Amino acid sequence: MDKIALITGGSRGIGLGIAQQLAMQGYGLAVNGRREEKDVLDVLEALKKQAPKVVYCRGDIAVKADRERIIKLAVGT
Repeated sequence: MDKIALITGGSRGIGLGIAQQLAMQGYGLAVNGRREEKDVLDVLEALKKQAPKVVYCRGDIAVKADRERIIKLAVGT
């Protein structure tokens, strides 16, 4: 099974730094954030150059339905 990391807030700041480090270690990335995907495309493209696989899981982890969808997206990575 491939290693997949779910990083909340992974498109900027500390979360992005964690995502970059995990990508260098060979993890696939499930990046979570609340912004529209079009607003983080540049970050996702940069991560795709480092990680074997990257998926953006948009949603608010404070909302149960969003959490469930985020997990489904992350597991499908």
